[in-house]
Amino acid sequence: MRRVAPFFVLAAVLAAVALPAGQAQDRGLQPEPQHRFTLLSLRGEGPRIFDRATGRLYLVDLRDGPERGVVSCLDATQGTLIGRPLKYDRFDAPEGVATWPARDAQGQPPPRFVVSEAGRSLIVFDGQTGCLHVLEDMEKTITIDPVAATAVERPVAMNDLEGALSRRRADANEAAAIGALKTISTAQTLFREGDKEGDGELDYARDLKELADAQLIDAALGSGTKQGYVFETAASPTTPAFLWMATARPERPGTTGARYFAINHAGVVYHRADAPFEITPECDMPPGARPVGR
Repeated sequence: MRRVAPFFVLAAVLAAVALPAGQAQDRGLQPEPQHRFTLLSLRGEGPRIFDRATGRLYLVDLRDGPERGVVSCLDATQGTLIGRPLKYDRFDAPEGVATWPARDAQGQPPPRFVVSEAGRSLIVFDGQTGCLHVLEDMEKTITIDPVAATAVERPVAMNDLEGALSRRRADANEAAAIGALKTISTAQTLFREGDKEGDGELDYARDLKELADAQLIDAALGSGTKQGYVFETAASPTTPAFLWMATARPERPGTTGARYFAINHAGVVYHRADAPFEITPECDMPPGARPVGR
């Protein structure tokens, strides 16, 4: 408790300075957005961030790394000190081009930059949100929100022409994959209704080769690989006259495309980002899959 006492004293002094006399308990008082949070120190145990709107002091302990980080909220007016572990999340794929605007949409000045003592990381402090943006080894960024006690890791997005072109190609491949699945859907309908097998039974094609042999799809799509995506189709082994499904997955996930797609006898293209679709005997869509455009 003796180590905690100085923190309470510091928070109390800051609260008195931040909030006018007689209004220290007024939680509705809001300072200018760009001046709400103040970074007090990066020394010692970690960053200390003061919230002028509430009079609270947030102590961020990153000594064991962000994944095991702890945020302590010190409220001098309430006489409380509460510690919470950071909720750590990762995002595998960066979205868009990494840029840092000179001014935000409201015309506020940009956050100030602070270099950590270790020299291996660059810490960007945002005085409007109180968030710390940590760039580690030029490979990933970690956004730490001490108020929400969260840390989100993202790989560094490329900010060059090659990276932009790569993302454009991936987007084009995804659009082409959606179009190819719609082509397969039309081909499956024509295959069944025209009895392209010539066996007197109205059933769907068992694979892409049958559709290509019937000249209902082009040879590239019939081979199973086209424009960065790998395709499959099959009729249900139990009810081939009524059920079928087709899937599309990127040849190199994250490079030739980021999403997985599927379509079935209902004629609606679905997508997901976490795992490829599997063709089941029921030819149904798994939970979590969403129609394209939603």
